[in-house]
Amino acid sequence: SRKNKIYTILIIFVIIALFLIVFLIYPTLEDIKNGSSEILSDKSQTFSIGVESRELDNFKKNYKDYEPNLKKTDQLFVDSQNPVDFIKFLEKLASDSGVNLDINLIPPQKEAKDNLSVVVFQIYAKGDFSKMLEFSEKLETGPYLIRIQKLTMKKSGENFPNIVDASFLIEAVNK
Repeated sequence: SRKNKIYTILIIFVIIALFLIVFLIYPTLEDIKNGSSEILSDKSQTFSIGVESRELDNFKKNYKDYEPNLKKTDQLFVDSQNPVDFIKFLEKLASDSGVNLDINLIPPQKEAKDNLSVVVFQIYAKGDFSKMLEFSEKLETGPYLIRIQKLTMKKSGENFPNIVDASFLIEAVNK
């Protein structure tokens, strides 16, 4: 009977120990593990924010050095709300090349490749073939981000053998 009491007490003690381990110690260890993971995550985020803050401060200090290049970059884009400067550029380019232009703005039907926002222009031009090639070359190498999407040329008529009619469909990246 004494042995049975000892076994009973031992079994009760083991059950209580298992109960304490399963319901008290294990959850506490899990909480400590999760808490330390959160602390490391917060520490990493704090470090990242600190690095970003220093980079922003550095950019603010050096903004005057970057400003001319940022303005040059901004000038690569066409203002879609007011493309007057771009149209003036096209007219000056045509005038310098000796080409007559008719410019039409076409509403975009789809988004351009690479998720860039573009303005589409249909340009009808008339002029000497060599001057038309000069105009198209200057158009592509100009100060704006332009892509000639489609170009068609045909002879203007029998009376003017070197004069061609051209149709340009161009995409210009906008702001």
